[in-house]
Amino acid sequence: MENIKIVNPKKWYGLKYPDSDLIGLVMKFAKPNKNDIAIDIGCGTGRHIKFLNEIGYNAFGIDADKNMIEACKNNGVEAYLSTLENFKTNKKIKLAIGWGFSMVVPKSMNISKTIPKNIPADYIILDWRTKNNSFNHFENNIILSENEVIINKEGHVLNGLSYTSFNEEECILEGYEIIASQKVTKELNREINEWYQVVYKKL
Repeated sequence: MENIKIVNPKKWYGLKYPDSDLIGLVMKFAKPNKNDIAIDIGCGTGRHIKFLNEIGYNAFGIDADKNMIEACKNNGVEAYLSTLENFKTNKKIKLAIGWGFSMVVPKSMNISKTIPKNIPADYIILDWRTKNNSFNHFENNIILSENEVIINKEGHVLNGLSYTSFNEEECILEGYEIIASQKVTKELNREINEWYQVVYKKL
């Protein structure tokens, strides 16, 4: 499989508050017991690693952007430079999250197979962008396929990034059952943002 390098927008630097939707799903479906391990796939600056540690997980992250790994170190959380397809661990992982991850990797990565194969956690929580997002339809976007575009809007936080959206039936993971799923639509700065937010349990 082709190695994929992600370079995140500089506006994503800094330790923001953890996403409230993700907090709710973790606390309802995947609270930690003592010594449970969690991983954040595409961890960025480590905001969700910090949250997971605070509620009792022994958490770490991976990201393909070396600047984000440096930011994690500066923010006091553990993270490693790695793409998903190259990541290997002997640790038994209870929870894996990938929040905002699926939208910035191409469909050729095949998340539905790659995450269960490389990170077979007991529980996995992911969000998947739908096609009902304003920036999916900017008129100057470069169309790569039916559900993949390169964002082309000067000054936009995602300008220049490959962006992937998903249909509901694509939000599956091999070897896992869906125990919770919700479609969330939000408006921010007159842009529509919409996700399928899904919790998986290993069969």
